[in-house]
Amino acid sequence: MYRLQLQRHHLPPELQLLIIDAAADMSQDWTTKLDILRACALTCHAWLPTARRHLYSTVYLRSPIHSRLLSRTLADNPAIFPLICRLHCAGITSAGLQIASSTEEGYPLTTDTVSKLSSLRSVVFTIRAGTPPYFLPLVRSFSVLEHLDSLCIQNAANTYLDMVHVIWSFPAVRSIELDGCAWWKVAPIADDSAYPYRCRNLRDLKIRIPGMLEVEPYLHIFASRAEKITNLLLWCDDMGEDALIELRAYRRLESLDLGAIESEGAWMVEALSNVRSDHLRHLSLTFRSHEAPLETVLKTWCDSRLDDALSAIPFLGLKCLTINLIGNSSLESTRDTIAHIFPRCHGRGILNFDMRSREHL
Repeated sequence: MYRLQLQRHHLPPELQLLIIDAAADMSQDWTTKLDILRACALTCHAWLPTARRHLYSTVYLRSPIHSRLLSRTLADNPAIFPLICRLHCAGITSAGLQIASSTEEGYPLTTDTVSKLSSLRSVVFTIRAGTPPYFLPLVRSFSVLEHLDSLCIQNAANTYLDMVHVIWSFPAVRSIELDGCAWWKVAPIADDSAYPYRCRNLRDLKIRIPGMLEVEPYLHIFASRAEKITNLLLWCDDMGEDALIELRAYRRLESLDLGAIESEGAWMVEALSNVRSDHLRHLSLTFRSHEAPLETVLKTWCDSRLDDALSAIPFLGLKCLTINLIGNSSLESTRDTIAHIFPRCHGRGILNFDMRSREHL
């Protein structure tokens, strides 16, 4: 008998590293992705740098323990600093913490640590249980990063002027997102001379306002840069006259996303009549049809002749009109109804429709 000779084929090192890159990109579940990358890092020393790059490219700090572990890791291995590109500080809470605002004892990351994140492009702050006293100085500490491109603040409850000054301390970011932030003591901004370059690079602005809060004070923060913003998302439940006036200043919008959180969104029709941008190419309208009956929303569109409005100046350059409905209605029957209400937009081939259930909120 002849013994079967098995020939081993070894993949070139370059191809092995490409496979690790692909595995990191393909994994949708974050836990699975971490397990794969950790296994790669422990399997082969040659794979360690590539696996480590993916492991630290996006960092989630979901608890004070995570923050302490990251700080300790960075202190032991400073080479990891430039690997961090995206940071989510999701464990910010005042529950059980007694921290003086003048100290860094309870900070998720110290000012010195933050200043060394030279490759950081995006940072997200999520408040879970009350705004701790260290929150404002923590956020402001990231303003020293020259390459930071995106700032997101979620669920922060602070005084209006305090948050204005924090946001204005980030002159170079291109994207700002304010999600679920409820700020009180709204007052006129008396002196803006300390921030002459505020929001100078801002192009992408997203604002989601909870409850029936006025959206105008939030828009007013960025009034001086309105003509430079190309992408605007506004999710709220109403727009007063002052907010509509603010909206007219956004004359270079290429993408506009309007969403109704708890109302039928009748204000959107008025908002669209105040759009002044001739550059608009993408328009998205989102409604929660379980908060207001779908029939009410559709009747509002029909009665307001929204299809005619979107087929005239300044909407003639639209390439995509997306209608998003969040509810439990029949997809196909609603799609036919939408096409009937927007015959001109449908005829132009720009109408898209998407329906999601409540579970996708």
